[in-house]
Amino acid sequence: MKIVTVIPITRGIFRDNLTYFSAQEIAVGDLVSVPVRQKMTAALVVKIDSLTEAKTSLKKADFSIKKINQIKTRQFLSPELVETANELADYFAAPIGQILKSLLPKIIFEKQKSLGNTIKKMTREISGEKLVIQDTDEERLSYYRGLIRESFARNQSVFVCEPTLSDLLASAPSLEKGIEHYTVRLHSKLGAKNLRENWTKALTEDHPLLVIATPPFLSLTRNDLGLVILDRENSANYHTLSRPFVDYRIFVEKLTSKRGQKLLVGDILLRPETMWRTERNELVPVRTPKQRLTDNVKMKLVSVSGDVIWCEETKDLIEKTAKEKIFLLANRRGVAPIIVCDDCGEAVLCGNCESPLVLHKENVFRCHHCGETRTAEEKCRRCQSWRLRPLGTGIERVARELKLLVPNRAIFQIDSDQTKSPKSAESVSKKFHATSGAILVGTEMALRYLDEKVTHSVVITVDSMLALPDFRINEKVFILLARLRGMTSKEMLIQTRQSENETLTEIAHGQLLEFYRREIAEREQFDYPPFKIFIKITHPGNDSTLRATFKKMEKILLKWSPATYPSLHGDELNLLIKIPPEDWPKLDLVAWLKKLPPSFKVSINPESVL
Repeated sequence: MKIVTVIPITRGIFRDNLTYFSAQEIAVGDLVSVPVRQKMTAALVVKIDSLTEAKTSLKKADFSIKKINQIKTRQFLSPELVETANELADYFAAPIGQILKSLLPKIIFEKQKSLGNTIKKMTREISGEKLVIQDTDEERLSYYRGLIRESFARNQSVFVCEPTLSDLLASAPSLEKGIEHYTVRLHSKLGAKNLRENWTKALTEDHPLLVIATPPFLSLTRNDLGLVILDRENSANYHTLSRPFVDYRIFVEKLTSKRGQKLLVGDILLRPETMWRTERNELVPVRTPKQRLTDNVKMKLVSVSGDVIWCEETKDLIEKTAKEKIFLLANRRGVAPIIVCDDCGEAVLCGNCESPLVLHKENVFRCHHCGETRTAEEKCRRCQSWRLRPLGTGIERVARELKLLVPNRAIFQIDSDQTKSPKSAESVSKKFHATSGAILVGTEMALRYLDEKVTHSVVITVDSMLALPDFRINEKVFILLARLRGMTSKEMLIQTRQSENETLTEIAHGQLLEFYRREIAEREQFDYPPFKIFIKITHPGNDSTLRATFKKMEKILLKWSPATYPSLHGDELNLLIKIPPEDWPKLDLVAWLKKLPPSFKVSINPESVL
């Protein structure tokens, strides 16, 4: 007799797991049928205990245990995947049901009968090595192609993991060239029919395959999958934006380790955490990490002052390159990213979340944090003055002024307001590349769709990003500018009011190693990751009762951490806990965090602590 813990696969069941008994031979990862609320429901087996081991807890239970009805599918999920989910549930202090939902593509649940029983046992031992490569996109993809051919020669499949659909679409043409018949793309935007066909092929094709996919599709199990490549490792998109706030990079590393697969992590600039682990021999570089960007791009920092969009040097570049393509990076949406009162200096803020409102060309204020929109015809809420001044440079202002500067040039724009879908952004990018002398104005989003290099690029402003009090901001700015530099063939200008800024100076000179050394030293000084694990607890409210609750929580948390850091952001209360990496996950702290009401958000090592 076995005591079996399962996760129901259905809507409307809010319990994390349920317990049943069974006399049948059953295994972790099996799909079973269980009675829930007088209805038979499919459920995934996540844990099995013998009756003798569970006797004590069963005596204390205030409910009767029912019997599992039948086994629907043997090894619906691999034991390695379920074990990984259990570990992640502790690491991210979240229910295992939520974790599994974030790790698995919907097709697994929607097609249980037809796609469930497809898992095969590994036929050979694979190394389980953890490797890294830091190189330009072009050099990295070239190296990946060589590894894919070598793997095929050894009858092994390869999985390339990309953080987003646009990253997948950018890398796929280069990787699959010449092996298109043995390549499968998997992502959530595929139509139901195409997704089903691709998924079935990925599971059943006898020939080794190249699978290019987003993270959840790593749940795919092939008996010949020997190499997993985690590309664009520095992308913040590997961290989910909604509960349970999973970092897919940790998922990929844990799962490949359990499966015994070789893992290769790559980017143009690896995260400081990853480089630090490489220095500690936890990860092995396939070649000496590049210490300097050695392209032929002419880089220059140019100073701007006052409320101008571009300096004379940028203006001259735009006017004198009528037959060459130019990309202008304006990393703020709208006309102006901040509005202040000329009389009292009060900023115009969102009424919901207190974030600065952005002025858009429709003469409306819009919050890019929560979506609130209101007319720009308003007075200062502090002094009732009409003298509200727009400050900073948004993409709409850049596009408007550009049309006045070069009215006869073809001008295109890519940002989330103008191009709301990947298809529309791809269409604009193709038109831009096909038009002689065209100029593209875009936010960071546009870089994902530049599938050809541009001759010149100009960073209109990056100073507003550097002003953010975020411990990752230097890294974010450096990787953004490094990616743009990699998409430029001739010349790149960076406009700034901070020409002495170390991050900007280092990217202008391509100094990868200098940037890493300075960044990791600062993180060690202030106990930032990788030297501490950050646990951020957030509640969307700020009344006296909640403040008292947070005070009590601080006292409780002090027994696990030497200090907590409370902060207030708008109507949001936050607690930040720092834990030594070797002490996480502390199971007693994990249990306490999991018991917090749903109104509390818990994020482990978030991309931002703002």
